[in-house]
Amino acid sequence: MKNLIKAIEAEQKKELTDFINSINEVESLDGLKSWYYTDLLPKGKDISTFSLAQLKAYLITRKEKQVYKAIERKVKQINDISN
Repeated sequence: MKNLIKAIEAEQKKELTDFINSINEVESLDGLKSWYYTDLLPKGKDISTFSLAQLKAYLITRKEKQVYKAIERKVKQINDISN
């Protein structure tokens, strides 16, 4: 069971690392307007109020929260099933 949890954590953290690498390659605000990035924004947020660096940092923070919540859900699900 511990190996399964470690595998899930490794997979999710790899996804986060890939996201961070892809977002750091973007060089303009227009590049951040794809659905891949805008899905992380709340409905009321407007991209034009951010600078490029601020938006990247904001999106990375949102993605980190999303990944860690996903890890928690999956670990909880594994623990519930094993009990």
